[in-house]
Amino acid sequence: MRIGSFFEGAHLPLTELVEFLYFWADNLQTTAFLHKNLGWGEHTITDWKNFLRDLCVEEFLVNPQPIGGPGHIVEIDESKFGHRKYSRGRMLSGQWVFGGIDRVTKDIFMIPVQDRSAATLVPLIQRYILPCTTIFSNDGLRIILSPLQVFSISPPTMVSILLSLL
Repeated sequence: MRIGSFFEGAHLPLTELVEFLYFWADNLQTTAFLHKNLGWGEHTITDWKNFLRDLCVEEFLVNPQPIGGPGHIVEIDESKFGHRKYSRGRMLSGQWVFGGIDRVTKDIFMIPVQDRSAATLVPLIQRYILPCTTIFSNDGLRIILSPLQVFSISPPTMVSILLSLL
């Protein structure tokens, strides 16, 4: 079971790893709880939680799936992930990511993008949000994505992009 899986390099007993996965999937993730039930140290617990988080992020980035549908609400937003020099001042570098979350199912999509222009984001909305979905943006705009959309785009803001979907 270890060979060819992410358990392959682990030096912990397989039964403990499976138990950890169960606790993690059931959202029983506090360090105190895991230490008490598994006997692991704080460093080991943190490493495994970070490892599983990274696996999930990688899966969402590599295999994004369409979300939403009739009766569903999808919240969309874009964020820049990066760093500041000495954790201060303006952002020096980073990657824009556009994504959405379905309020009903909690399914998500996240797509790295070069810019936040309408020309970039509208095709992603068309591809990753299913027809007849209600879309909310952080600008407070609410629209319903109809099955047959005609897009005409103007300034590259989230409001103008969503208005173009009307």
